[in-house]
This record gives sequence, C-alpha cells and structure tokens, in this order.
Amino acid sequence: MSTPKAYYHQLRQQCGTNLVDRWANRPDDRKRFMETIASKYGIAVSEQLEQQNQREADMSSRDQQLKGYRDLLEASWRGKKTVNWKQIDFGVLPTVTLYPNTLTVPDSNAHLIIFDETVFTLIYLVAKALCGYLLQPSDTLDTKTVLKIEDIEKTMEETPAGVGRFTEAMIAFHVMKRATQARPYLVDAPIMNYSAWLTDSAIVSLMVTGTLTALLDDKADSPPQQKQGFMGRLFGRKPKAEPQTNTDTKAVTKLEPLTICENVKVTQRVPIEADFREASYALSTGLVVEALSKRHDWSSTLAGIEMLLGIQRIHAEIDGHDADVIMKQYRTARSMMLSVLPEGSAEQVMPLLDTIQAITEHMWERGRQTFYRFAQQPPSPRNN
Repeated sequence: MSTPKAYYHQLRQQCGTNLVDRWANRPDDRKRFMETIASKYGIAVSEQLEQQNQREADMSSRDQQLKGYRDLLEASWRGKKTVNWKQIDFGVLPTVTLYPNTLTVPDSNAHLIIFDETVFTLIYLVAKALCGYLLQPSDTLDTKTVLKIEDIEKTMEETPAGVGRFTEAMIAFHVMKRATQARPYLVDAPIMNYSAWLTDSAIVSLMVTGTLTALLDDKADSPPQQKQGFMGRLFGRKPKAEPQTNTDTKAVTKLEPLTICENVKVTQRVPIEADFREASYALSTGLVVEALSKRHDWSSTLAGIEMLLGIQRIHAEIDGHDADVIMKQYRTARSMMLSVLPEGSAEQVMPLLDTIQAITEHMWERGRQTFYRFAQQPPSPRNN
C-alpha cells in the first residue's frame, strides 16, 4: 500500500527536469519583460534583489513551509477524530493552478494535496502590493491607518508602482508559469509584516479546503444535506445560513486526466461538488481563525481570506468564466465566510474587507490591459 509521502516523491521523480526553471537560460526575454513593466509603472529595479530571486524557487523550502502550516492545522484539529493526519499529506509540484489538487493515493484510502510550487510567492507578492495601498509607512501592527475607498484611485494614480508589482506577479504566474519570475522587493516593516499575516491566512484557507475535499471523498455518494451535516459536526458548528442545494442533479466535476507537469498525468482525483466549494469557506473560516489565533487577530485572518477571494475572481476571469457568475460566486463565498462569525463581528470587519476588495479590483483594472497583452504574445522559453 502506497503512502502519501511515497506517492509525492514518485510524482516529483516523474516530473524530473520539468522542475527546472526554463527561464534561467532566457535572460533576454525576462529582461525585456521586466523593463516593460518597470517603465510603464515607474518601478525602480534593484540588481541585488534580482540576484536573490531564484532562492524563492527552492521546492524543499516550500515543503518546509507546508509542514509548518500543517502542524498548525493538526494542532487546531486535535480532538476531531474524523481526521487521520497519517492519511493526509501536502506537497508542491509545477501545476500552475491557484487551487490545490486533492489526489487519492493509488491502492489506499490516503490523500495527497498538491499546490503549485510558486503559488505561495504569487499570494505574498499580491499581499505586498495590496498592503502598500492599504497601510501607511508610519503604521504599526497595532495601529493601522486603512486607506479609504474613495482615496484609492487618487493614491494609485500618484503611486502606480504597486499596480506594476501586482501586474508583474500575475503575468509571472499565469503567463510565464512561475510566480518567482516576478521581482522581489523590499517594503517598510509594517507592510511586510501585515503582508505575511494575509499570506498565512490565505494559504491555510487553501489547505483547509483541500483537506475538506479529502474528508468528503469518503462520502462521495452521500446526499448534499448529509455532507453538510458531516462538516458541521466536524467543526462543532453549522453556518447560520445553509447554502441552497439542488438535490435533483449532481453538480460533480467531470474528472479528466490531470496534467501535474508535462507528460505526467493522474486520474485519481477527488470529485468536487460546486455547492461545497462555497460551503467550505464558511466551515473553514472557523478553523483558519483557530489555527492562526496565536499568530494573528481574527480580523487579519479574514482580511487574508478576502484577499484570496479577490485573487480567485481574477483567476476565474483569466480562465474565461462569465463575469456575472464570478461575482455571484464571490458574494456567496463571502456571505458564507461571514455567517460563522459571532453576532456583531461582521459589521466590525466589513470596512476592512470592502477596502481590500476595492484595492484588488482597482489594481486589476489598471493592470488588466498589460496582462492580456503579455498573455497574447508571451516570450516562449525553450526546453533545455
């Protein structure tokens, strides 16, 4: 019987040389990309930081990062007998997807949850760009001056570099297939620290969603109401407003072979019902807040999830989904997320969440044209 860890190493070996950064030997293409973004958005380039860029691409460091987050989850989940952590593991491969892929380990009941190898870098770079507009350099973690929504347009007009950093990160991930192709850069301590907080909660939220998917795999034939009851018991609570479900038809994703990396495909994936991608936000919010309670306050954790929802909206647009459907899914996910909070708490955090939503939308609006120009005519690195 295979274990999640053994299966992970097997997949990594099959990916082989595809794990190598193919842009490493294409400096002219990358330099032209960087110069275009820097010129358009007024970004100063630091050669010293440029030389350090490849350090972020080390997959072993990503494995260590995942282990740290996993330890947080396992500690928070302690006492919930539904989860057998020996049967669940996490890893990174070049999937170039925002969402984790939950795989069933062949010939076992175990699951392997795979993230893209640079998606954490994407989330962190977006968080830094966002926090550069959200906070002021003089702020501390205890005293944050949140930018007013009505001032966002003026601020971005005066300081477009943050939009450039955001756009560069999106191009690096979606077009160049590696978020680490975007330039690293330094920011003031409050912005860097709060960015790390938002990144923490976004990553833990994705990990919880992947774990929930694995747990629901054993109940694939159960009706939706039964699954919701299962998740409610798992977290010791139920959402105040249960999502509407269609019991006549199953909204199950058709499982096509998943290309993990070139020439490596798997079919042992877990089917995901559309209703539960949304419901998982409500039920995972409590666990994410609990897991990060010793690191962050709950409003910062929700802020990170809100940022993730914004990234997911952009991701859906790039994938060609209808704008109205995207916004409907976003509103449902946010409503479900807020539904598990104590009474009165949602009103306290809504101004912060609305500002994060507005900043993300404005950054994308200002960077969209540049993104799609690169997406239509990307430089094409050769295989080595």
